[in-house]
Amino acid sequence: MSKQAEEAIGLKERVEELKHVASKLERAEAAIEKYKQKLEEAAEAKKLLKVGTAQKKQKNTNMQIMALLTLFRFLLVALTDLTN
Repeated sequence: MSKQAEEAIGLKERVEELKHVASKLERAEAAIEKYKQKLEEAAEAKKLLKVGTAQKKQKNTNMQIMALLTLFRFLLVALTDLTN
């Protein structure tokens, strides 16, 4: 077999190896992209959870303030009635 034929066979084998490596690389890149998207979704969910928790705390605080205002109004009316 000639040297050129041997080189051609070697190059053909190398091309096949590289096709296999390229295929594995494509699958790895697709997996990385998938996990990157999942991480972004998790970060967004975490952010929404923080916002929701803050809103819930604010709502609870507002409800407590309203309850105290109602109590103070009741006490004010009671005191007014007692002094009259």
